[in-house]
Formats: sequence, structure tokens, C-alpha cells
Amino acid sequence: MVVAVAVAIIVLQATPSSAFPTSAHRDYALGAPGDGAMASADLDRDGRADLVVADSDANALYVFRQGPYGFAPGPDIAQTLPGKPRALTLAEVNGDGIPDIVVLGPDVAWILPGRGDGSLWAPEAIPAPGAIAFGVGELSGDSAWDLVTLTRDGIEVRFQRPGAVVYPEDADWNVSAPGARALTIADVNGDGRADIAFAAPFEFSLLLQTTAGVLRRTEGPETAVAGIR
Repeated sequence: MVVAVAVAIIVLQATPSSAFPTSAHRDYALGAPGDGAMASADLDRDGRADLVVADSDANALYVFRQGPYGFAPGPDIAQTLPGKPRALTLAEVNGDGIPDIVVLGPDVAWILPGRGDGSLWAPEAIPAPGAIAFGVGELSGDSAWDLVTLTRDGIEVRFQRPGAVVYPEDADWNVSAPGARALTIADVNGDGRADIAFAAPFEFSLLLQTTAGVLRRTEGPETAVAGIR
């Protein structure tokens, strides 16, 4: 079964006397088969934000490139995946200055390096057994983006190896996070370092990066991250 999903682009309008939006109108409705996660970045480096939509029914990603007059009604690029996409994010992972797509699948994460024109290289698989959420960020002080996955038992960190986008099969570092169901990586306290935030029902926890490769639980002592090169 194919479910048609309309990706709507909404523009909020403000009154002249206030910057707070008071109304909205839909500028575009983009036809995207299937359903799944969505993210945005400038994939073709033309100064305009593009869209990536995951299709969990067809095991595919659809790229909508924004041109001078907006988006075409359908996707510009369809990329097949080896399995069902569950979540995705866009980040410059391999150090070439071009946004890449990182997708979480069943027990695996795929990295699809961007070519710079909106198209993608073939997906590279990274083992992620039991992962239910993920994020990428610079956690070891080497300017390379590391992979963080959340399982039912805890958080696993895999450091990117130098010279290529290579991650180990086994995690470099583990932290217990029983009951956690969501995870994100962001500079929470504004010190320029990526931190890990995760949430369980009725509970929210932080792992703050105090120095390069050193994470501290907000409710506990500092814990050195193992496996830093």
C-alpha cells in the first residue's frame, strides 16, 4: 500500500505592529509517496534549503531540491535504501563541506555522502544493533563527527576513525540509560561543545562535554570517554 503524503511549506505572517505571527498560508504542497521522517539542508550548495523525506514503505529517500521559483511538485531524486528508514538527520559528516544524510534503520545506520549537486553516493552501513534513536556530533575533540545511538539498555558512542568515514562495529563507550526513549546532540550550555541529552518518561538527563572527550552527567561525577585517539 502506498500512502500519499503532502509535504506542506508553511509561511507565518506577522502584522506590521508586531513580529509575532498572526496567520499562516500554505505556499507549496509536495507529493511524497509513503511516510517517514523529514529533514532540511542545502544539499546542492545553491544557497537554498532542500528537503529530504524518508519513505518507510518503499525503503527509500526522496530529495526535493529548491530552485529559484521553489520546489517541483515531485522529488528530484529517489534513493533506494537496503532497509526501512526509521529516522534521519543531515550533517556534514565526512569533512568535505557538503551535507550528508545519516539514516537509522533496523539494527543499522546508513551514511549517504552528498555529492554537492543534490545527488548522493551509495549508502555506507554502520552496525547499530537495537538502536531506537540516534544523533551525530563532535564528541572527541578531533573535528570528526561521531555516532551516538540509543538502545533499550543505554547509550552507545562510536568515534569516527581518521582518514575516512569509518566507525567501529562495537561501541567505543557505553553509558547506562534505562528507560530512555529519545536522544539528541546539541550544545546545551553554550560552551561550543556538543552535549548529549536523553529522555525517559518523567525524566530528562544530560551528558555535558566539559572538555574535549570528557562527558559529565548532570547528576554525577565526570566520566572520561574511552577510546579517544
